[in-house]
Amino acid sequence: MQNPFARTAPASAMAVTAITALIGLSTFSLAAPVLAQTIPTPPVVRYAVEGTRQLIFVNNPERLEVGYTDAVPGSVTSGVTYNDLADADQGRKAIQRLTVPAGSYRNLFEHVYNLSRATVPAAAGNPIQYGVSVYNPNRFTVKVTVFGKGFVTGTAGGKPLADVLNAEQAGTPGTVLQVYPGQTVWILRTDTDFATTGPINPGSFFSGTVDFDVLGGVVIVSNLAYQTYSDTLARPPISVPAPFDFFPGLSGPDDMGFITRRYTLTAAPESRVYKGLMSYPKMTGSGSGVTTNLSFSVDDATVAGDLPVTYPQYVRDAVTGEFAPSPTAVIAGTGWFTHNTPLRDTPTVRVVGNDLFDIQQPGFGRVYALFATNAANTPFAQSNLGNWGILYRDAITVTNSGSRDRTFALSLNNSSGSGSPIAYRDEAGVWQNTLVRAVPVTYYSFTVLAGATQTIEGTFTLGCPGVGTLRHAVTVTN
Repeated sequence: MQNPFARTAPASAMAVTAITALIGLSTFSLAAPVLAQTIPTPPVVRYAVEGTRQLIFVNNPERLEVGYTDAVPGSVTSGVTYNDLADADQGRKAIQRLTVPAGSYRNLFEHVYNLSRATVPAAAGNPIQYGVSVYNPNRFTVKVTVFGKGFVTGTAGGKPLADVLNAEQAGTPGTVLQVYPGQTVWILRTDTDFATTGPINPGSFFSGTVDFDVLGGVVIVSNLAYQTYSDTLARPPISVPAPFDFFPGLSGPDDMGFITRRYTLTAAPESRVYKGLMSYPKMTGSGSGVTTNLSFSVDDATVAGDLPVTYPQYVRDAVTGEFAPSPTAVIAGTGWFTHNTPLRDTPTVRVVGNDLFDIQQPGFGRVYALFATNAANTPFAQSNLGNWGILYRDAITVTNSGSRDRTFALSLNNSSGSGSPIAYRDEAGVWQNTLVRAVPVTYYSFTVLAGATQTIEGTFTLGCPGVGTLRHAVTVTN
């Protein structure tokens, strides 16, 4: 097989060889010996988990409904009517109630409200608001510190993450909340924290995130959508826990559990998306970042274009069903793919695999990154399909042994052409957001001087709604 990374000898060298053969002279009489060029070994892409802040991802159900009835033939939820709001007369449901121990967390959510534009009942035509709350179930006070929050209506899902990461990077002091026994506090509420954004209207996508730390005991974190509310943040401590009593007359919205309803025969059911606490495979708790370290060497003969990399192909174990790196099969190319499971590999798109997280989903169990996870009401094998909200840090070292400065770009694109909203840190260290499609988007560029070595970091995270399967590349641009 021809070496895909080999370079053809310079034309001048081939010309000298041809003339020598023609006239029968020694090469020493015409030119110095032509030395074989050393081709650097391509680096191996291999991600490892990092960080301490855990990710709570909430995307099920993605479509929030009022008065929706599943009428799809063959659906296991056919005939069931759904009301997904926390209001007493609109379902009295919490999208998720998750018990977590003391620690550092990021709650990231994305939904679309009433996409079908149903108007029966009439309340389905009303706008909604969204909130994230923390309830203290203990007999003692716990402390919650809120560090940053972001929210947007529409599909610019990278913006909330960029807002939070900029606040975190700037060292913005957190807001400390003393949460008394039995008390519930809001840590994000769209109608007060983002009043100028406006309500969430029927047919609107929206997403948001909030970073917070919990000290002193376990808490229950809830994501709720609602049309009305009652603010009780200043309420004094009570002796008996009464979760979610900020909704008038409620003993507390019930957790709606894992939603698997269908909308049409062809559209993917809700069981294709998930919610819960994300963690790296075979770990019970982990930070929500991954990093890889790649080293490249260039010289004057290096042509402009994407630099070569390799990584092991993930293959399925015939006995366990788990996908793991092959000891022999290697993917060689000029880029690498992340944000999808190897269960969905194609002949042209094979993912790295070791960047993916599992999701511990309340009421269901573990949604695996490297196992097929069967879910009700779908013919598909469920797994982590996007790795949304995971922070990627690509540490790139380039050695330029040539006699001229070389310029480089870190780029991302996806294979489907649909939108992938990202938050990324630019060259000045400021978090920005943009939309990635099939045409590569440069999110970081740099120059390596002649004879120098330089290390930079390309850092980004995928927001939502958006598709995964992102292709990374390190490109020589001059």
